[in-house]
Amino acid sequence: MTYPGPDEPDVRRQWVSDRRSAIRLHHPDVGGATGELQSRLDEIDARFATRSCPEAYVDVDLTERPLLGIRLSRSVAHTRRRAHRAIRGIRSTIPSGWPGSRRYVDL
Repeated sequence: MTYPGPDEPDVRRQWVSDRRSAIRLHHPDVGGATGELQSRLDEIDARFATRSCPEAYVDVDLTERPLLGIRLSRSVAHTRRRAHRAIRGIRSTIPSGWPGSRRYVDL
């Protein structure tokens, strides 16, 4: 049976945050290994399961792989949207007989 998580709300939020960080870094869909992900999750669960132990509140270093891919994909999407808007605006100013112009008529 899996560890259900801590009962205290503040500790539970930290537990969920640590698990999500581990999943974000080590999930097989983003290039991680299944065994590595499971060992990280087990380590986090063990750390929070031993609440009476002072080491339970020491943060696990989850910064082995930077989150650059996530941030980069967001900035790429933002740049694409802005470029699409600019192209759409330019196409509406091109004379109607030229290639690439867009003219729509409301019916």
